[in-house]
Amino acid sequence: MVRMVVMALALSACVASEDSGSEAAPAGAAEMSEAARRLEEIKQGDDWKPAVGGTSVMVLDDGFAIAGFDPVAYFTEGGPVPGTPEWTYEWRDAVWLFSTEHHRDLFASDPEAYAPQYGGWCAYGVSGHKDGPGYGAETRPQDSWSIIDGKLYFNWNPAIADRFRSQYTQLVDDADGYWPDVSADLETGGRVHRQTGLDR
Repeated sequence: MVRMVVMALALSACVASEDSGSEAAPAGAAEMSEAARRLEEIKQGDDWKPAVGGTSVMVLDDGFAIAGFDPVAYFTEGGPVPGTPEWTYEWRDAVWLFSTEHHRDLFASDPEAYAPQYGGWCAYGVSGHKDGPGYGAETRPQDSWSIIDGKLYFNWNPAIADRFRSQYTQLVDDADGYWPDVSADLETGGRVHRQTGLDR
């Protein structure tokens, strides 16, 4: 359960702020600095590895964006479909795979319409769990995805995807606010929360 440490810290911070009642002040700079400090300490754990760097897109050990899944298929096929090296497109300094030439061409004509939000990193992680700050965390495109308001989101696992869907409005607002800083960190090879032993 080491992977749940970040979530536990975030939840404990939320509980602490709720327990303080009506006298609690809004999160200030000092509180955010403490949250940022805790996150930096956690990032030194074994489950945290440097991002590929040079891109804000989730590129893992296979070298392809979003673990090689076809981003267009979530919209046209209603779920994950592995891409093939026969049909590729380079966007945001990452190589994207597609299952058909048609899907490749659709993506090339409007990448923003089909690419997952936050580069395919965990939307719940980028949101900072309502406690902040946001961070990059590996996702499971094969079973932890959602399309909400016409946008594709990935999450850490199915349980976190359910949590994200149930708190979507607030979490997306938070994630949108944190994403510029998270994205800049990823592009310089910042540390991200990685899953180990996954059968992709």
